[in-house]
Amino acid sequence: MTTTGTRASCDRVIDAFVERINREQRERLDGAALPDALRLGPPDGSGTYDWRIAPAASCSWISELEERLPGALSPSYRSLVCRYLFPSFRVGNVLLFASTGDHVELELADTIFKDPALARVMLAGGFVQIGRYRDLYDPVCLDLSKRAGGGECPLVRLDHEEALIHGRAKLLDQVAGSFLALFSA
Repeated sequence: MTTTGTRASCDRVIDAFVERINREQRERLDGAALPDALRLGPPDGSGTYDWRIAPAASCSWISELEERLPGALSPSYRSLVCRYLFPSFRVGNVLLFASTGDHVELELADTIFKDPALARVMLAGGFVQIGRYRDLYDPVCLDLSKRAGGGECPLVRLDHEEALIHGRAKLLDQVAGSFLALFSA
């Protein structure tokens, strides 16, 4: 299959994922985590909003972000962050960072580098954090050093304490074989 065919196939899977998320019941979010363009209606009595994933008009910031990373994002994850805007939300055991182009709570471009000690260890090892595992501080990362055909790579969980205390990346487990596999199962 050609690169264009692979990208179109990947885009279709991402589009189906977005449609599913937008159709399902979602955890309501605080306004600080949610740009106006992603809000659906007014806040409820506790100040939280329903939200949606929306198409992105542009994502000029992604190229600048990738220049700071040890390699390009996986094609499937890049398809999501370049074509859609979304707040931080859960997919299974993973809390994905937001991709809004704004500086909202847990914004991808900010959160990757927010903890300099953790970022240094992860990036040096070829890991790009795209979320957190459950309610823990353990980073969930694309492992760019283990690319498969088509440029996809495993999604792994690292031990944050090992990184912060001993300055090394310790793999705890593989969360999914790829970003696509995270929500395809």
